[in-house]
Amino acid sequence: RRLRPWSVTLQSFLRTGTPLSCTWRWNGGSFLGLTFLAQTLSGWALATRYSPGTDSAFSSVLHLETVVPGGWFLRFFHILGANRLLARMAFHAGRTLFFGYVRRPGVWASGFLIFALTAASAFFGYVLPWGNMSYWAATVITNLVGCVPGGGPFLVEWLWGGSCLGSPTLNRFFALHFLLPLVTWVAIFLHLLLLHRERASNPVGFFVGAAPLYPASLWRDLAGWAGVLSVGLVASPYFFHHLEHPENWRRADPLSTPRHITPDWYFLIPYAVLRSVPHRESGALALVAVVIRPLLLFSPRRADLRWARPHQAVFWPWVFTLSALSLVGARPAEAPYLSVGRLLTPFYFFGCAKLAFSGR
Repeated sequence: RRLRPWSVTLQSFLRTGTPLSCTWRWNGGSFLGLTFLAQTLSGWALATRYSPGTDSAFSSVLHLETVVPGGWFLRFFHILGANRLLARMAFHAGRTLFFGYVRRPGVWASGFLIFALTAASAFFGYVLPWGNMSYWAATVITNLVGCVPGGGPFLVEWLWGGSCLGSPTLNRFFALHFLLPLVTWVAIFLHLLLLHRERASNPVGFFVGAAPLYPASLWRDLAGWAGVLSVGLVASPYFFHHLEHPENWRRADPLSTPRHITPDWYFLIPYAVLRSVPHRESGALALVAVVIRPLLLFSPRRADLRWARPHQAVFWPWVFTLSALSLVGARPAEAPYLSVGRLLTPFYFFGCAKLAFSGR
């Protein structure tokens, strides 16, 4: 029986259940919840050792890694978890698009809000160690606020707390990096309520019976949770150096600009589109469009396997476009990468439009 909006109690929520055809590999949302919980707890532990300030931020991170027992492992577990969390979110949304289950605007919009809040938290956390690449990447990104008509320069100076990035900026970013995950937890709860108002999606494409969330689904997910946590614990000591740019092992220096400024991988697509537009204001507008456009990908038609193949024929070229834009964004801002970015940007928006209207 379909539940009324905003009348979902804990008992009815647990009774709603998941389809019997779902396996632990299908329940990516529960793995995301566990990863986000691990990120929240490890972030709180790191906050006890961090000192926001241009004179103390880099030193406090270095002290954590070299002096505090187990501090290096905690920090790199947090860095690896942030990358794993955003990658799983992208995979979670991509699977939804692949099978054509984007039929409920509220669920899709709340999921998009979760991803946006998580990406913003990751950006603020990327700046906090006060490495040289973090400093210059934050300078480039925050300067885009200056494109706002009317009070752009004032907003940039207000965001920085001065004429350039400094201690006031770090204090504000630290506060936002601490508060945004709390807001994200509210969005996660809203996402679950909207999802379980109706039956959850499943790999078969149609309803085949439901199992209660507790204990059937919980015990099924425990094996997957243990595997995800084990991979994070094992991979942290061995792969952390692949996630940090070499420039970030240097203290931020306003007089030493890196040869090639590049953000983390989850910002490469917007960064590639931003560089492909020569005009500053037009580039900022294109950047906003790239970020907002996936919000409009939901389709009100009920998904089924009859139109999945035509939909997937649109999906794979769009994924190729996203991958190519990521590679372009990671390369220097010079020929031929700028030309390739300008060629791929219209295909990105065309693919979004095709995904939004296919199957309606």
